[in-house]
Amino acid sequence: MYRKWSKVYRGKSKTTGTKVIIKSANVTNSEIGNNVKEYFNVERNVLSRRISCFSPQVYDYYSNETSIFMVESFIEGATLNEIKDLTVSELVKIIIKTARILNSYHENGLIHCDVKPKHIICQNGECFLIDYGAAKDMSEKTQGYIMGTEGYAAPEQKITYINESDLLKNETLGSGLGGRIDQRTDIFGLGRTLKRMMQIITCGDCELGNMTTGVLFNLEEQNGFEEDTSSNEEALKNDPEKDRFFIADPLLRAIADKMTAERKEDRFQSMLEVEEVLGDYLRLRSKNFDNNN
Repeated sequence: MYRKWSKVYRGKSKTTGTKVIIKSANVTNSEIGNNVKEYFNVERNVLSRRISCFSPQVYDYYSNETSIFMVESFIEGATLNEIKDLTVSELVKIIIKTARILNSYHENGLIHCDVKPKHIICQNGECFLIDYGAAKDMSEKTQGYIMGTEGYAAPEQKITYINESDLLKNETLGSGLGGRIDQRTDIFGLGRTLKRMMQIITCGDCELGNMTTGVLFNLEEQNGFEEDTSSNEEALKNDPEKDRFFIADPLLRAIADKMTAERKEDRFQSMLEVEEVLGDYLRLRSKNFDNNN
């Protein structure tokens, strides 16, 4: 976020040898400068609360009228979008672990607002979530501008737009006042992350066979999800993001579709629900493969 106006360096402590990330930006008294300052301040304040051990730690912070610096712990590993050899089960496990991290923030009244593959780092079987500069406090009566990334931002983040062409000419978008966000906003972003990653992995085990969606959760509006390819093809023709976000597995598709429903009320209502449903999916998937092998 704000990569045009900020820089990120990898460094090492002279005294301890600890690897760190140094984020810096030159700021001016302008709309862009004020937004960059706000981004840095929010990330520092959120991470200083040490809500999750699977998030970076802030070591140092400095700012004046023209510049700002922040030193964070360096997390070894690969971002989720850099991993090309995941199986579907491994991907779902990563999504579940990320949901647990997000749930810990939700329980403390904080919404990440920018969940995407680049912000999930995988390391020796563990997952870490980074970049909290777009985070919002659910208790704020006026939530101000809500940032997010095109393709992953929930509809409520995009109700009205600020001057996007002048302010944010990169992958990040901004929305104006009025988009009331809550924990379901992050559920949308995590669902879009799941959908996007399903297009990247090429393990060839994406099909589950004749499994029905209704066995896992109360999904009445999609219960008995059709496996008739003709109706699926018709739906895809009307979907502008069909190539990017379509999942062949009907069960996982139904889960992801509920996570990314247009209306917040139609999504899962908490990350705990997401964890539970995806856990059931993994158990059912494992049973299906055991029976077929």
